[in-house]
Amino acid sequence: MSIKDHPNIVKYPDWCPIPRLFIRPYLGGHPIQHSDFPLPRHVLPLAHDMLHALRHLHKHQIVHANIKPANIFLLLLLPASPSHSNPKAPPQPIFKQTDFALTAEDDSILPRLRSDNCHLAPEVVRGGNKMNYPSKTVEQLYPPKTDVWALGIVVLEMFLRRSPAEWKHPKGDYVKAVEMKRRQARNSGMAGTLRTVVDGMLEPVQRGRMTAGRLVEVLPARRDI
Repeated sequence: MSIKDHPNIVKYPDWCPIPRLFIRPYLGGHPIQHSDFPLPRHVLPLAHDMLHALRHLHKHQIVHANIKPANIFLLLLLPASPSHSNPKAPPQPIFKQTDFALTAEDDSILPRLRSDNCHLAPEVVRGGNKMNYPSKTVEQLYPPKTDVWALGIVVLEMFLRRSPAEWKHPKGDYVKAVEMKRRQARNSGMAGTLRTVVDGMLEPVQRGRMTAGRLVEVLPARRDI
């Protein structure tokens, strides 16, 4: 696997096949968690950075297949040009995608997929118990839009500060549980661009779900970095 350099993707300069060891630079940050996510206003920068990362990966025919908070690093960096009127400008969050252990150019990842992953797209959940993994390819099981759904769950999780493992629906319907949380987010003040982006990412029908590239076009440029 070869991933072109991108500011929102952790670079892995080398790896060892036995044991399978990936080498990456020290980041100095930490994985995001809903319990201590910086501020609600940082949710849109999270969506911005990760959608740019996904657009880059998908452009190069790479699907991450394991988007979740533990695989997104948060780094707080000082602005490159702090305002003269505010020389003590606070550090700004930069988000980077990491952990490509499930990303492969062959189908070796399939036996290691976990059915209890709360960030799986509906089309993956529906087929999870019926799939004969040796007969499935990465492309069949994880098309790019499955990454988009997973990121939508992460963004909603950070906004609500509640793990999707706790999202419940009276009838046990996964998609309806997500829709309930989308309504809760709207009632809690999610509006404007972030609401549009989350709605585009969490369309249950894969065909109607927006691509990472299209969602990047919806997002305004970050002006805080």
